[in-house]
Amino acid sequence: QFTNIEYLAKGGFSKIYKAVWEDGPITGWKSSNGSFRRRKREIVLKRFNNSENIDSSFLNELEIYIKIGGENFRIGHIFGVTQDSQTRDIMLVIEFVKDGDLHHFLLKHNEIDSTSKLIILRETAKLLGDIHKQKIIHRDLHSVNILINYMYNTRYGVFVKINDFGISRPANEWTDKEVYGVIPYIAPEILREEKFTTASDIYSFGMIMWEITSGQKPFSDRNHHDINLINDICNGIRPPIINGTPQPFIDLMIKCWENDPSKRPTADIIVKIIQKMIDKDMLKDKIELPTIKNTKIVTHPHAVFTSRPLSSMIRAASALQYTQLNYLSFAEYSTKETLIDIMNEKSKSNHNIHNIHNIHSIEQFDKTNQHPKMNLNSLLNNQESNDQDFDFCQSDNLNFENIYHNDNHSQKMFNIRQWI
Repeated sequence: QFTNIEYLAKGGFSKIYKAVWEDGPITGWKSSNGSFRRRKREIVLKRFNNSENIDSSFLNELEIYIKIGGENFRIGHIFGVTQDSQTRDIMLVIEFVKDGDLHHFLLKHNEIDSTSKLIILRETAKLLGDIHKQKIIHRDLHSVNILINYMYNTRYGVFVKINDFGISRPANEWTDKEVYGVIPYIAPEILREEKFTTASDIYSFGMIMWEITSGQKPFSDRNHHDINLINDICNGIRPPIINGTPQPFIDLMIKCWENDPSKRPTADIIVKIIQKMIDKDMLKDKIELPTIKNTKIVTHPHAVFTSRPLSSMIRAASALQYTQLNYLSFAEYSTKETLIDIMNEKSKSNHNIHNIHNIHSIEQFDKTNQHPKMNLNSLLNNQESNDQDFDFCQSDNLNFENIYHNDNHSQKMFNIRQWI
């Protein structure tokens, strides 16, 4: 039934193809001969890797996705499910959206006007509001999951659809215990091992707002295998505001990417705020968004913008953050005995400390700490004696993990106390 099959892209857990469905979907009924009317059309085949043996949980999630897609025209329509005759992998038959995903659309049409950009955001927020009312959370919202149909001969004729509700994970590893996604779009509470909520989708929407102004994916200049990125996001680090972004837009974007999920607006409130911006634009009280520069975007070689399992990285980042904070708290204690008691107590509860292998000494710990408010040197009061004791630490190559667990000799521990 499928011809002209053309490979398009590879996702985290699937491959995407463009094809022609020769029979096409049912479009009506022929009363003359008592048969369905069909029409050939271009479609997308999404093949799930290693999906020949799937369980009922995956099928249940697919059923929900297909159901809400049939009820809401703003969701990428799924015509049905088929199976690869050779690999036996499951494939979704999805409508083809001619202008592709939002990220590549912005790169191709960097001259698009501000009102069209605002309409894209408004329609995306409308859809989020629709699914949130059904108690559905997307969980993996980013610019590649937003599809665009742009009507070139009409004024602001932009049609937006969203794909991949809850199915951006391996078909053969269907579990809610693992977090899947793209780190720069994931809300900080998820990176702190909390549960997904509708507010988590709103954070992702805030990142998409930034991408609309920049033409770049957030944190594309960072190494996405580095757990420090996770901790930076949890500590409130966000992409830099693009010059020329209007203040009402900035205010909404900052609200969407608030660290505290309870302070983020709902999708319905976002729609109303963006509509006011559009109305001002129509009345010539312009809300001008920055024009995306037609320059080559430099992306870090280890930036990853496909969905992948992240739970192990999140746990490691959490352990590192916990260890750094507790290490800094040593400055509050002035006696060797108190310091030993605190470290012994913490070592009982912190079972993740053994997973930290990239901090080998106090010197390296200080260098890896990128948060300016947490610079160790700023905590030191007596600079001359501190420098001397710090040299002592370097020469003895003290291991931070051992120090934390009180496994060093007492003389070395005493010098750590003196250094603090």
